[in-house]
Amino acid sequence: MVDEGIVNYVKDSLRRGMNVEDVKAALREKQWPEEEINQAILMGGSSQLPVAQPRNVPPQQAQPAKEKKSGGVSKKLIIALFVFVLLFIALIYVSVNIVDTFYTMFPESSGALGINLPFSG
Repeated sequence: MVDEGIVNYVKDSLRRGMNVEDVKAALREKQWPEEEINQAILMGGSSQLPVAQPRNVPPQQAQPAKEKKSGGVSKKLIIALFVFVLLFIALIYVSVNIVDTFYTMFPESSGALGINLPFSG
């Protein structure tokens, strides 16, 4: 049976915020047997008891998450293709308007190049 005094000491020390290891060290300094210290800590209701750690076991290496491989085309590729097509159409539209504006402003230059544009007036 564990001495009631050591159990009360453990309870009071832990309530005041002492670490379990510090309580154990203080009791060892007073020459209390290790078995009685451990029993007193268990009876003192400590939730700070250390958890046993395995020795000589290499840590598990993190495995990279496997990406799902879909048989189809990715969303990013579809969006990029869509944006490219829109930009290409916009470029053609702007180019045609620039040429049309040029020939509207300078109608005499259209014959110099030998180009008859169907959209110029």
